[in-house]
Amino acid sequence: MALNNPQLDRLWPGAVVNLNQFTQAHPDLPQPTPLVETRPFQRDRLRVLLAHCPNPHDLLAMSDPQMLDLYRSHVGRAGPALLRDLHTWANHAVLLPPDVADPLADQLQRLFLQYAAAETLVTDGHARLAPLIHLTPARHLPPIPGLGDMDAAAYLAGVGSIRRFQHPAQVWAFAGYDPISDGTGDRPERIGRLSKHGDPAFRDALFQMAYRVALNYAPISLTFLDAFERGKCEVEATIHAAHRLNRLCFHLMQYDEPFENRSTPQLETEKARRWKEFKMHKQQRGSRRTRGRRRAQHR
Repeated sequence: MALNNPQLDRLWPGAVVNLNQFTQAHPDLPQPTPLVETRPFQRDRLRVLLAHCPNPHDLLAMSDPQMLDLYRSHVGRAGPALLRDLHTWANHAVLLPPDVADPLADQLQRLFLQYAAAETLVTDGHARLAPLIHLTPARHLPPIPGLGDMDAAAYLAGVGSIRRFQHPAQVWAFAGYDPISDGTGDRPERIGRLSKHGDPAFRDALFQMAYRVALNYAPISLTFLDAFERGKCEVEATIHAAHRLNRLCFHLMQYDEPFENRSTPQLETEKARRWKEFKMHKQQRGSRRTRGRRRAQHR
């Protein structure tokens, strides 16, 4: 279940902004100061407002001690940094008139409470599902460095019965990671974009699993790093890692085999060295973007 983002943006304009995407889209504009940048409905800073103060006019009517009391009573912590961000946002936000904002705030609060209830059900389901994983062929997946019981559950939920598939490529296509092809006959032309025909939740779970395994398991880390050094972006490199991880997960479940860690000290050393270079590259790229934004702001 997802909240109505356009409605949130109308009621709380500028409260949620992905600064990286904003900078790429508007390199000549100064950066805004949002309340949250990513995963807005999982951040306490926004959740408190949606649950207990959904109308921004009510927030603006509060004194600083009242704002701090609101957050301290529901989160347990609040301080000058929170007040600064709230005031900065309020000074730049163009709000709807109070008579329009009030009914929208009630509706947004109801939607958020439904979201929170669904979130609780999912958490409870996870707690019930985890002990069952060890009764299925997916029990071989949590020992893979970077994975856990819920990753195994997500993969198992995505594929269903592993016996439906004969090859890992079929699971890959089932997730929607196969490239779109065009043409007829025995040699169709590959366009290259992902088909995304499969379950987006399964596709996202496999992507997240691959990145965590790339952080922790040298053989798949090197697959990620090789792709990145060939000129692939971080997302594309993660998809390469996901392709290899899918083959591994498929094999373990198809043949009901325990995971065998095939990393070696030499691979771990190479992984540590090259991962350090990868992070330095990301930092340098970020520094160049920051300098570019500063130059644009001073023009």
